[in-house]
Amino acid sequence: MSDFISLSDKTALITGASSGIGAATARLFARLGARVAIGYNRNALGADQVSQSIQQAGGKCITVQAEMLHAVEISRLVEETTGKLGPIDILVNNAGSLVEI
Repeated sequence: MSDFISLSDKTALITGASSGIGAATARLFARLGARVAIGYNRNALGADQVSQSIQQAGGKCITVQAEMLHAVEISRLVEETTGKLGPIDILVNNAGSLVEI
């Protein structure tokens, strides 16, 4: 990574971070120095794997389960993130799934 890119002293909340683009974003932000909240819904194993890889590389992160369709769970996700990592500086709203209408 370039030396001029730094997210030190920043907190990033990334939803849908247990796999795919969200997981890659969480790892990248941690490598750039951010404290990372890994938001996930059903993939606890994936969230734990992302968390372990960040921690093994010396990063700081937490995992928080939340269903993004429920406002109360979104509020809990934000409260847990700010309580453990500090104010949120960066939000990557990556959670999503196919919804049948």
